[in-house]
Amino acid sequence: MPRAFVFILDQFEEFFTQSPEDQRKAIFAQLAALSSFEQSRLHVLATVRSDFLDELFQHKALYDIAKQGLDLRAMTMDELKVAIQAPLSQAVPGNAYDDFERATPQQPRSPAAQAMLMEILLALVKVSPDDDARQDVRQPRDKAELVQGSPQRAALVEQLIAARLLSVQRAGERDDLKLFCYSCRLLAQHIPRPKVKTSHANKTGKTK
Repeated sequence: MPRAFVFILDQFEEFFTQSPEDQRKAIFAQLAALSSFEQSRLHVLATVRSDFLDELFQHKALYDIAKQGLDLRAMTMDELKVAIQAPLSQAVPGNAYDDFERATPQQPRSPAAQAMLMEILLALVKVSPDDDARQDVRQPRDKAELVQGSPQRAALVEQLIAARLLSVQRAGERDDLKLFCYSCRLLAQHIPRPKVKTSHANKTGKTK
């Protein structure tokens, strides 16, 4: 029996927020051209946030596929911790992920260090204009730009990387820092969110 392969595209919405348009169009065209589930040995699973379905609506073939998908509720913080800890404990038995708690913004620090940490983290999030943490999106930043030559900032960045709250990816001549998804969700609890009066037209987005 032929082997089947599963290709997972997590956080599909980041094609709209972080991918160049030409690359996004090329990938979408390839996905739309895939054979049906029954006919193909390559099965693609994608997760996309519901607030980005308006963007997906502009791509009929993919939107039609998305309508056949399953709705998943948002994970609680406890569920997120289990999702992080379980794979780690399987890979390294007995290795508890206690760094998760030490690296979170609510950990007691001096006021100056706390303010510096929050400034670094907030620079990696594009905050929703509405009072809704679920619509925040991640944005990569140059590591050198965030560190600003400060040993204190560099130490905080390295702590967050070691705790697996930030990832580092080489991009040409620079190192890009990016929040992991669960880090963004965790940080959302600590972002001040003044109430913004938004008209219904602004909330509904593009006209279909």
